[in-house]
Amino acid sequence: MKSPLQSAAEIVDFFREGVWRIRLKDLNIIRRFLIKYLRVIIIAAKEFVYDKCPLRASALTYYSLLSVVPVAAMGFAIAKGFRLQTLLEEQLMEKFSGQEVMVMQIIEFSRNMLKNTKGGIIAGVGVVVLLWAV
Repeated sequence: MKSPLQSAAEIVDFFREGVWRIRLKDLNIIRRFLIKYLRVIIIAAKEFVYDKCPLRASALTYYSLLSVVPVAAMGFAIAKGFRLQTLLEEQLMEKFSGQEVMVMQIIEFSRNMLKNTKGGIIAGVGVVVLLWAV
């Protein structure tokens, strides 16, 4: 009788090497399907760990949150140049209904950023980036 440790080692060996030794041609369609997708899941799990996806996801979230106010300030600077600032604020409040406090904070931070810097420069850079991106 096998010990639980031997059984666990066999299971680990199957997922590491055994699943790759199976010839798909020799299997019926259902088992072939299951082995193919088991291989895909194994590769995805390995790459998820190898590429440090949780770390990269948290870094992306951090940088995205840090960029909200500067991007909003650039948008407000461009909108102010076209005299559409109030329309932009109304649209943001409408689209983010239920999050009015957050939207007002972002708008206020953007206004303060534009006051502390030269709004015209930010608007100019914003227009250049806008034209370059399109």
